[in-house]
Amino acid sequence: MPPETWILLVGGLGGLSGLAALWTAIGRARRDDVEALATALDQLREENRRLRARLDELEDENRQLRARLDELERENEELRQRLNRQERRRFS
Repeated sequence: MPPETWILLVGGLGGLSGLAALWTAIGRARRDDVEALATALDQLREENRRLRARLDELEDENRQLRARLDELERENEELRQRLNRQERRRFS
């Protein structure tokens, strides 16, 4: 709420008692804002926790897939070598 609005509210609310009412309203609005921010922060923290857990799962899966790929590449190389040896024997 901009300060110009405060002046209008205080004047319209009857002087000092209006000022007290305004401060109460501002306090309540700030408290509501703080509570909303705290709730949003809690939700973001929970989402961050879930995303970090998912990231850990994906990194583990990636390590497993990399190990499997390395194993298959070794096996592929062994098969190529066997094939080359067989072809050399066949043409000798």
